[in-house]
Parts: sequence; structure tokens; C-alpha cells
Amino acid sequence: LAALYVECELYDEAKELFIRGMELRKKIFTENHPDYATSLNNTASIYLRTGDYDRSAALYLDAIEKRKKFLGVNHPDYLKSIKNLGGVYYYQKKYNEAEPYYLESFQGWKKNIQNYMDFLLVKEQELLWTYEKFNFEVIYPSFTYYYYPQKPTISIFGYNNALFIKSLLLNNFIHLKEAIWNSGDRKSITLWEEWSDMKQKINVLYKKPLSAQKNLAVWENKANMLEKELIDQSQLYKEAKNTLSLEWKDIQSHLNKEEVAIEFINFGYNRINITDSPVYYALLIKAESDYPELIPLFEEKQLDSLFVKRAYDIYSRADVSNPPVKAIDYGEQLCNLLWKPLEPSLNNITKIYYSPSGKLHQIAFAAIPINNDTVLMQKYDLHQLTSTREIVRKKDDSDKIKKVSLFGDIPYNIDQSEAPNSLNGTRKEIDTIAGILNTSEICFKKYTGADASEKSVKELSGEKNDIIHIATHGLYLPHKKTLKDDFSFLTFSAENKQIVIENPLLRSGLDMAGANKAWTGESTPENEEDGVLTSQEISQLNLLGTRLVVLSACETGLGDIEGSEGVFGLQRAFKMAGVQTLIISLWNVPDDETAKLMGLFYKYWIREKRSRHTAFKQAQGEIRKIHPEPYYWAGFVMVD
Repeated sequence: LAALYVECELYDEAKELFIRGMELRKKIFTENHPDYATSLNNTASIYLRTGDYDRSAALYLDAIEKRKKFLGVNHPDYLKSIKNLGGVYYYQKKYNEAEPYYLESFQGWKKNIQNYMDFLLVKEQELLWTYEKFNFEVIYPSFTYYYYPQKPTISIFGYNNALFIKSLLLNNFIHLKEAIWNSGDRKSITLWEEWSDMKQKINVLYKKPLSAQKNLAVWENKANMLEKELIDQSQLYKEAKNTLSLEWKDIQSHLNKEEVAIEFINFGYNRINITDSPVYYALLIKAESDYPELIPLFEEKQLDSLFVKRAYDIYSRADVSNPPVKAIDYGEQLCNLLWKPLEPSLNNITKIYYSPSGKLHQIAFAAIPINNDTVLMQKYDLHQLTSTREIVRKKDDSDKIKKVSLFGDIPYNIDQSEAPNSLNGTRKEIDTIAGILNTSEICFKKYTGADASEKSVKELSGEKNDIIHIATHGLYLPHKKTLKDDFSFLTFSAENKQIVIENPLLRSGLDMAGANKAWTGESTPENEEDGVLTSQEISQLNLLGTRLVVLSACETGLGDIEGSEGVFGLQRAFKMAGVQTLIISLWNVPDDETAKLMGLFYKYWIREKRSRHTAFKQAQGEIRKIHPEPYYWAGFVMVD
């Protein structure tokens, strides 16, 4: 009841009940009992909420002493109490007194989470992170931000926190997959194949009405048992998770003097300098840094104000519409918010590794205008990463490409003798790429027409393609749109709507051959695919060893932004499948310019043997010479 009063902000009533409960537990158990320590912690929390910091601190200290004695320093309740005591000093802006408690709680939670990951199912890991992420995504980043002016070296704590949490669950899943497939252990590999097959069957059932899901619970239970067995057996997985322990010095040791690593950070609501909008800052490491540099940036509402109409207008210094519809120089404002604060720290820097956060996943950094004549990619060699820990995992780009799969000219109405319903320009696009591969004596296979199917993509699982190029329609349904729509597409019944709403990997994907049947609600025969390859299905594939996936389609880089885990959509799905690098799009890209861009990219990379990052940058530069507007050349981004 006291907790309910807290939720209703009836703090006096809650305080009375917490104190009464504390006295009762003291009488029943005496002071030497974990339950009494819990009452101390609860009562301290209500004094913290009402601003009685001295009483709150005294009670927390008592709870900490008792929990340490009865439970030990690794117990979640002990860690919760020391984090809470840190909060007492944090909210008084006594950051130096909060520091030891926050640092101890961080190290303790980090150790516990790493240990839990060794035996929890994927769903259980997600649930665990839901409970624990507030400390890592809000408390620790905001503490770093406000304490930095007094103690700059606290940025070490902030950067190490970012390295731990950025794509934590994704990183953990990839390590499990890599450990199993690279082990050569036939038993573990067979278990993975059985588990993956079971997950694919479950994905198919999700698309059917409840009346056709009779075996769903049974299969979900079998899949969980197989996953548990995989985790229990895979000692290699536990040994491979060393990137979860990386710290900022590990990143620095891989930087040359002309390179910099930038972690963009954002945090939400906090009780100091209360804001209704997330705050953004950057943590920057150079080869000679004594500690990461923290650079304050902006509030999210300032960035939101620039997204007025079309996604690409934010980069424009002059209006490209006819007639003009705006007079505001959005490009200059974007530069002032996001990049100008960083420039003084980038002297003599030529290469930038950066990991976006929050709404920055929607920004094409290459197109940020520095002045009237120059955009960011002309000044720097830009490398976008899911986390800067990928710098440590960098792989050699010089290995020979041996096998490529190309998908294009896809008929969405598969029964038609011709394919006017396919995307214009995609046949020319893949024919151009095929010509480059052919003259370079690289083995490739083209999938066009009915062969460019959902089934064909799934059959690439385990096939060791170096490159997979897919030119088709991308699918992403935002959460709000899904809530409003009737959901009469993709053969998802109204009964299944809640499943899809809750899982962004079911709200994103690629249209393959015959996809229009699904979109018009036609039923799919029992053993046939519906033509819509969802991100959920992609995530279950084995694409380990695939160096690059190119999604030459509209808005393939979009998805739900889930805190430190990043974008949940096609990008996450292909990363879960094991792909090293992706080329994805942030807006509806034009067909002709996209075909030219892709042709130039493969020409520079395959034929002229430049690095894939250099080839991509030069291809964008060539299109920009013809069409300076970012709409034509900046929609695609490369993500490692």
C-alpha cells in the first residue's frame, strides 16, 4: 500500500506506512535481519523523495551496513542501497560524495549482469535489462555530465559505461552465435540449427490467426529448452565475451594520432536542472588523451525542431522545393547544434569513428554542412559504428571477395507475366554490379523475378557470402502508426496485433517476390512464404562471415530507437544474423541516382581495389557533383 501511495505521490501517507512497517519488522525480526534492512531502504527512499536528505542518508547508511553483513557486496539489494545513497548526494549536487557510491554500484551491477548473461535466455536477458537499464542509461550518464566541470576525469567512468551498454544485448547475442559456429563442435552447431529452425516456425505462426496457433506454446517451450542447452554447453561463448569488459584505454590503444573516437550520449529525465527533453553530449578520445573529453551539445527538442517536413531538408542551406516553402537555414542550425561544439577538439584529425545515440541515428553525418561549400564527408573520413568498441574488432578489408548474391527486379505481383510492379532501375543496378564482378572474376549469383524470393534469402543462411545486395522496397511501421492502423496486411490478424506492436522486428522488413499478396491480406498456403521477409526472420539467419549487406531500398535504416540498444529494425536484424557492415537508407531514395551510386561504389571497391569506406565516400562524392542536394546522394549510410 505504501508503494501505491508513492506512485500516487501521496508521500506523507507512504512515509507513515513505511515507518510503521520498519518498526514492526524491528519488533518481529530485530535489527539483525535482511527484512529490517529492506524497511530501512524503503523508508530512506521516501525521505529522499521529500527532500529530507540527512534522514535519508542516515537510513541508507544503516541499510548498507546491514545488507553488506547479511547479503554481501555482490547482492542486488546491497548494490541498490549504495546507488540510492549516491543519489542522495547527487540530488544535492554533492558530486564528490556521490562518486564512490556510483562507481561501486556500477562495477557491481556490471559484474552481475555479465554473470547473468551466461545462463539467461534472450528473453530473460531483455527482461533483466528492462529492470536495470535506468541506472546505466540515465543516472550514470547524467552524473557524468554534471560532475565533469568539477572533475574532468569522471569522463572515464562515463565512457566505460557507454562501452558496456551500447548494443549490450546485441553484442551478447552475436558472441553466442560466433562462439558456437566457430567452435567446430558439431553437437553445439546442430543444437543451434534446431533452435533456429524452431524460431523460424514460431515466426510463421505469429503471422497466422490464433485459431491456427495451436502448437505455438509448445514450440516456444521447445525453443527455450534448446536455447538453454546451448548456453549451458557453450563455454567458448563465456570466454569470448571479453568485449563486455573493454574500457576506454582499450579503444585509445587502437587509435592513430590523426584518428578520434566519439561516443554520443543522451539521457532523459533527471532531477537536476529538470528538462522535458533528453540531453545530448559527446565523449571524445584521441591517441594522446589523458581522459575522454566531454562536450555538451543540445536538448533533443532543439534537434526535433529542425525535422519540419522531409528528412533530408535538415541538411539544406537553401530550399530545393518549388516554390520555396522555408526561409530558415536548417543546415546551419544542425551544424551549430551537433558539430560546431566538436570542431575545436578536432584539429589535425582526419578520421572519425563515431557511435550515434537516440535521434542521431536518423542523421546522415556525411551531409552536415560545415559552410556554404563544404559538407562533413569532404573534411573527414567518417566511420559510423554501433559502438566504438568495434574499433577493437576491426577486420582487414583486403581479403579477396569470393562470393556475392544479388537481388533485384523483384515482381511484387508474382502472377503477372511481366513485372511492371518491380522497382524501376533495380535490374540495371544489379546488371551493372554483375558486370563489375564478372570482369573481376568474382563468383556471383543473380536473383530476379520469382527467384528473388523470401525463400531464396533464407537459403543463404550458412552459405558464407561475402556480399549480399538486395534492391527492393523496405518496410518500417512506426509504433504510433501501428497503434492506429487496422492491421489488415502481412496476413497478421487483428488477434495478433499486440504481438506485432510490441516487437519492432515484426514491423520492419523487406518486400520480396509476391509480397503484394500479403499486403492485400490474401491467405498463404501452409508451406509457402508470404513474400514479406521480416526483420524477425532475418535475425534468425546465419550470415556469419558476410562482410557487407547492401539494402538498396527506401528507409531501410529506420526502426524503433530503444535506448542504448540503438535501432530495432533491419539494421539490428542483419547484425544479429552476423553481418559485419551494412549500407542502409534514411529516407525515400531516388531510383536512378541510387543505381548510379551503387555502380560507382562497386567500381571503386571491387575493380579499383579501394577500401569499402573510401569507395562509398567517393561514390557519394561523384553523385554530389551532379546533384548537390543531399536528397540525391546522402540517403545511404554505412554502419560497422
